[in-house]
Amino acid sequence: MKTANIVLVSDIDVHDDTRVALNIEDGTVMLYNGYTFAYEVPLKDLNTKEKILSWVHHLSGKTWVDRQMLRKFIDVACDNIGISPYA
Repeated sequence: MKTANIVLVSDIDVHDDTRVALNIEDGTVMLYNGYTFAYEVPLKDLNTKEKILSWVHHLSGKTWVDRQMLRKFIDVACDNIGISPYA
């Protein structure tokens, strides 16, 4: 499934500034620091709002994660389980 909010790993271009992507094959959300792989979060750990919030809290403590990355992470994680981040 791909929506406007989800960027698949296979769609990332080296000239793109995408830093959060869904890797369906591996079942992960991948966060990048620039173009270098930085972090992988298993989708199985993102199947409830509470688990997503726990990961957001964890990621917010990383020095390389900025507000834009957190917002994109939330969008991708919520979209993957079919919920709105605003509900």
